[in-house]
Amino acid sequence: MSTGNAIGVFQLRQIAETDVATPNADAIEYAAYYIAGGRSEAALKRAAQVKASVDTCDDLYGIAKDEPETVLQIDTLPVKDIPNDVAIELSKLDPGEVSTALTRADGQTLVFLMMCGRSYEANDSADRDQIRQQLLSQRIGALADSFVAELRADATIVIP
Repeated sequence: MSTGNAIGVFQLRQIAETDVATPNADAIEYAAYYIAGGRSEAALKRAAQVKASVDTCDDLYGIAKDEPETVLQIDTLPVKDIPNDVAIELSKLDPGEVSTALTRADGQTLVFLMMCGRSYEANDSADRDQIRQQLLSQRIGALADSFVAELRADATIVIP
């Protein structure tokens, strides 16, 4: 959010914790762009250039268009099929974020790893009646809060 030439002050009103667990990822889409030179200064500089010029995994196609096909690998794999070192790095990333911590070919190739996205398993245990009750409870709670706020706004407080 841009405030122009103004100063914005924000107040945190409430922190709420939920007991909803994060669903397990069913499959992960990621891109690996291989840069020759390992962790050399030139390879790290190239990785920084690539990072500055891409926002999504699809942008890597433009980076690798004049290079051999083996330089860019974009996969969507089940979590169990992803190599351990790659899976560990991907677990640290959100979609669009990159990592240059991995190498291949005995350290001779730097891996520019980019998280494209995660797909989550369907929640088969969800009960329609339970969801309906939760939505109904939320709606009733919102109406009650609105009614109480209206009563407070209309109240006349007299202190003798």
